[in-house]
Amino acid sequence: MVTVFVITSFVCVHAQSIVEDPAITRVMMSFVEYNTTHTEVRGWRIQIMSTTDRRIMEETQSRFKRRYPEYELMFQHQNPYYHLKTGAFLTQPDARPFLKKLQHDFPGAFLVSDEFEISEVLNYLE
Repeated sequence: MVTVFVITSFVCVHAQSIVEDPAITRVMMSFVEYNTTHTEVRGWRIQIMSTTDRRIMEETQSRFKRRYPEYELMFQHQNPYYHLKTGAFLTQPDARPFLKKLQHDFPGAFLVSDEFEISEVLNYLE
C-alpha cells in the first residue's frame, strides 16, 4: 500500500507544470544583468612591499621585473605609501604557492585582499 502511494505521488509531481513567479523572473534578470556589466571580483594579491620612498619602490620594482619577467607587477600610490602588488587569485590557497616562491626573494611579501577584473585571475590560471 505504501509503495502504491509513493508511485502515485511521484507521477502527480511530474504531471504538474511549474510556473515561475514574475518576481523571481525579475530578480533573476537583474542578477544576469549585474553579472554581465560587473566583471570585478574580490580575491587576493601578493603585496611585495609598501614604502613612503619612491626610489626604494622603483628599485624593488626593477628587481622584481628582472627576477619574474613573466608576471605583471603594479604599484598603487595611496599617499604617503607606494604599494607593489602582483597576482590575482580567487582564494588564499590558490595564492599561497606563489607567495612562498616570492618570499625567497622578497621576505616581506604577504597576501592582501583586493578587487580586480576576472580576466586577471584567468591569466594566472594558465
